[in-house]
Amino acid sequence: MRRIQRVAFLATAVTVGLTMSALTEPLALSTRHVDLHPEDSSVRSVGALEYRGGLDLRSRDIRFGGLSALSVDRSGDRLLALTDKGHWVDLAVTYGANGDLADIGEARIGALGDLIAGSVAGTEFGDAESIAPTKNGYAVGFESCHRLWLYRRNEAMEFGKPRALRPPRRLHREPANGGIEALAMLADGGLLALTERLYVGEDHVRGWVTDGREWRRLLYLRTGLFVPTGAATLADGDVLVLERRFTWLGGFASRIVRVRRDDIRADAALVGSEIATIDPPLTSENFEGIAVRPRPGGGAYIYLVSDDNFHTLQRTLLLMFEYRG
Repeated sequence: MRRIQRVAFLATAVTVGLTMSALTEPLALSTRHVDLHPEDSSVRSVGALEYRGGLDLRSRDIRFGGLSALSVDRSGDRLLALTDKGHWVDLAVTYGANGDLADIGEARIGALGDLIAGSVAGTEFGDAESIAPTKNGYAVGFESCHRLWLYRRNEAMEFGKPRALRPPRRLHREPANGGIEALAMLADGGLLALTERLYVGEDHVRGWVTDGREWRRLLYLRTGLFVPTGAATLADGDVLVLERRFTWLGGFASRIVRVRRDDIRADAALVGSEIATIDPPLTSENFEGIAVRPRPGGGAYIYLVSDDNFHTLQRTLLLMFEYRG
């Protein structure tokens, strides 16, 4: 970011951003159940995943939408999502007697704070695209103005002023859409970061891994037109990567692959093993956020959220799956 741009933005944050603080507000949501197959409710599985329910989330609040990153607590009672316009959304989740995703209870929304004052919400600096819960808070990756910030939540569960994390070298020089789209904390406490469109050759995108001291490069193998849009770490340390494909004829499709923890190292070319592909006629959207929580007895529950790009022809979908792998 150029210094003049930053100074101008900070001046705006001090004078105006104080009214866009990190304070939380109730968010009015309506929900509608969605089946895995829109025309056949008996379809309950895809690949290695069992469908455990889905919701179409809607709100008249103009701040709601663009959900591009997702995190879930260990109980599954609360979901945290980030928008690509600089807001966070906290959702209380309810489940049916069979454990399927049933509804959203309390919902709250707030603005992501800036380094000095005010917030980044509604500015060119608010394009939050990835999140990883860490031991010290939430690492958040931003695009457009590429950077990594660490947020903590206060006693009221609000996001306050962040702390800048050291980003991969020369990340700020990458194209606006070439930033970190997928971010996950590894078993050793380090971070894995994958880009969506920073292509290396025809078959790979750029990524990095860090142990907390320095970032080292690696590659991630693409499959066809799929690109990474999210990542989450399983209890055994393996990482699930969410991928997305879009074509004008076929629409959206998503792919979930599993990357072995032992393969995630500097200079590696990561190759994931596919566990499911979600494409039409199954319920498909622009899924950009993935979160996991442990399943009793092994495996995981997987949550996906879609980015509607604040477009009336797209939907904000929240899907839940059971993975016994």
